[in-house]
Amino acid sequence: MKTLGSASFVNHRNPKAAQAATRQALAALDPEQFPVLTGQLATVLNAVVDHEVYLGALRQLIHAADPVTAANPTPDG
Repeated sequence: MKTLGSASFVNHRNPKAAQAATRQALAALDPEQFPVLTGQLATVLNAVVDHEVYLGALRQLIHAADPVTAANPTPDG
């Protein structure tokens, strides 16, 4: 099974597909166990196609994967 992040951002170039995959992933979650995610569908779907959210997440992954920058975190994380 895909993670929410994978379902959300794998097909970022196609916003409709990314939102459909995210909607499907969220529909599989138990609302009692994940009330924030399941209760904020519009917010989550908007974030999925927000280029700054996507690029910010990529920057964080690259930063974490780089042994030099990962050993010297920036003040904001």
